[in-house]
Amino acid sequence: MSDTDPVIVHALAPSSVFAFRSEAESWDAFLERFEVFLQAHDLSELPEGRRRGTFLHYCGPEMFATARALSAPTPVHTMPLDLLMARLKLHYELTPSKYSRRQFFRRCIQRQSISQYVAELRAAAINCEFSDLEDALLEQFIYGLLDINLHRQILSRTELSMKIAMDEAWTYKMASQSTPDVRRFPPSALLALPNSAVHSQMMVLDPCADATASVDCLRSMPPRDGDVKDQPSLFGALWFPRHFCTLHPWSLRLFWIETLIVPVCLFVCLFVEVPWDQRWKAKEAAITSRTHKLNGNYSSDIWDPVRLIIAIILDGYGRLWHGYELHGIENIPDGPGLIIYYHGAVPMDYLCFLAKIFILKRKCCYSIADDCVFIFPGVQALAGVTGIIQNKKEECLNVLKKGKLLGISPGGMREALFSDKSYKLIWHKRKGFAQLAVDMKVPIIPMCTQNIREGYWIFGRSRALARRLYEYSRIPFLPVYGGFPVKFRTYIGEPILYNPNVTSEELAEKTQIALQSLIRKHQQIPGSICRALLERFHKEKKKE
Repeated sequence: MSDTDPVIVHALAPSSVFAFRSEAESWDAFLERFEVFLQAHDLSELPEGRRRGTFLHYCGPEMFATARALSAPTPVHTMPLDLLMARLKLHYELTPSKYSRRQFFRRCIQRQSISQYVAELRAAAINCEFSDLEDALLEQFIYGLLDINLHRQILSRTELSMKIAMDEAWTYKMASQSTPDVRRFPPSALLALPNSAVHSQMMVLDPCADATASVDCLRSMPPRDGDVKDQPSLFGALWFPRHFCTLHPWSLRLFWIETLIVPVCLFVCLFVEVPWDQRWKAKEAAITSRTHKLNGNYSSDIWDPVRLIIAIILDGYGRLWHGYELHGIENIPDGPGLIIYYHGAVPMDYLCFLAKIFILKRKCCYSIADDCVFIFPGVQALAGVTGIIQNKKEECLNVLKKGKLLGISPGGMREALFSDKSYKLIWHKRKGFAQLAVDMKVPIIPMCTQNIREGYWIFGRSRALARRLYEYSRIPFLPVYGGFPVKFRTYIGEPILYNPNVTSEELAEKTQIALQSLIRKHQQIPGSICRALLERFHKEKKKE
């Protein structure tokens, strides 16, 4: 076909359908759609002039104006089509590097079904230039799975490929969907299924029709009185809420009641350390199969929902009663580190800090507590969940080796009891934290809270006798009172990085100076409870 041959075009698509949208497609996909457009209207054999004219006519007013600007001073209708396409591609498609594409690929996680997740991974892997594409897809596919049980099941296989992993995922999904249907019905309900002859005939005609008809038949059956005792416990259905709501509309209200009551009861029984055989004899068999994973290892991620509940409660108390604020959170490293803080009479500020860190970063900060804290009943389990450990070097090293944060108050109980509104540090030559930081090569982050001494007070003016008794017995004899709704602001100072040329003694002294300077910067000394109460009503901070 030449430029002089007539071209008959019938009912071409409107330009609005053909227009390029950068947010919806790439430039290469647009060009491919243009070729399909030409092929659909029998215009594939057009010469270059008419091909260019067809493109400019149907590209839309916005792209036409862009093409005119890119081709200036040459008229756009005379510019070679290849050169015009190259300039438009440079304008509309900013080519990212393969490293940025790989970073986007590594952030892909499962947000939808397995098939959609695999399609998203394959689309994100385009132009990533992986040396082994299937291996990269397999690694990211396993990493991005939401179900931890499926994740472990796939990793337990000795031989793995993308096909094997997808087969495992589909098998696991089908099993999880069919299990609630099977568990709902007693053995007597299986009599309603088709007999073997009908079953075989249906399978030959339509393999999926039999399963669908059987499940629909079972779902339509009302529960019989004699079968109620065989119905699974609501505790079992609690782990399949979506299927439970579908299959049990008659007990939806009971489901939500037990959804709220059961976790609270489990929480109370665990931390009060009530024996299971005395409180839960009727439900022990149903609960054991679901709770055996929770016993023993309190540092497991399976306790994160409990930690989140505790954190929300503490954070709500801190914000409502003390107007708690946290400043300098950007100074906290992503890896391991030591948080060195000033210890108030009651470390409520530190508990609010732990809650805020977990809520904002989902990061559990471990803490060292005095030995007298662990003598109370139930504290051992609560401490295990919240990351409170005893002052033992081995446990501290293990925490830092795991890449976690560790909070230490060198003053400890001594500083809580015998410091006053002057906010004086009472460390008593404690340098173990500095040696720990030097051994593990981790930074030290100083931290203090404004008005912590005004919130909680120690009873008694003359404390000389109490100080002697404490040094002798390590038991706090002075009572605590207060709980005043003063303003709490926690300030996190700049980290003191590891320096191989600094000894532990020099590092301890440097940390003490940094923490004392942080206190003087943000705390008016001596402290005043009236001023601390007034700070609840304005946002003015201490001037530097």
